[in-house]
Amino acid sequence: MTDSAQESRRNALSATDDARAARTRRRLSDALHDEIAESGARNVSVATITRRAGVARSTFYTHFATVDALALFAVEELFEQLGSVDVVRRSTSGPDREQITRTGLTDVLEGLLANRNLLLLARDGAGGAELRERFVGEMARNIVPTIAIERPDATPEFLDFASQFLAAGTLRVMFEWLSGQQRTSRAELVELILGMLPAYLTGRGAG
Repeated sequence: MTDSAQESRRNALSATDDARAARTRRRLSDALHDEIAESGARNVSVATITRRAGVARSTFYTHFATVDALALFAVEELFEQLGSVDVVRRSTSGPDREQITRTGLTDVLEGLLANRNLLLLARDGAGGAELRERFVGEMARNIVPTIAIERPDATPEFLDFASQFLAAGTLRVMFEWLSGQQRTSRAELVELILGMLPAYLTGRGAG
């Protein structure tokens, strides 16, 4: 199979609702997390992941071209879950935007903590720079609906720039905190970030 044909097949599998394909991708993602936790980000390879997942290398390459591609998939999963929850809260809850935003920030931080192995890969892995950019890109993509709810008059350009700005700043601060160099508690970190966010998200100073 040519590279282009293989890539087309991967794209088709990623877009399908096939339960078997979804289970395989989940098994590979879980194996990635476990392998980083046990062996460190620098020692992860297709061989170690497939051995842990109990699948053939050919199965891995059917779904992902590289370990980095698998890691990017795991990041997408994380932010899709977090973003959809925040949108539901803002669409159905009362006017207390400050508490909704506080809860959303807490969810992001807890999600990053639960996926600390991905952060290690972003810091120490061969494709770390691309993975860090994907963290920002995925968070920004999932922030857009949140901004659109609070700023229905926003232009596409505003939504694009604001989401990138908010995602990059928030994640940079959280990554720094997760490095272990700070003594700030989780709750204190959330309050610090909350104080830096715009009023249209937090409701502070509104009215």
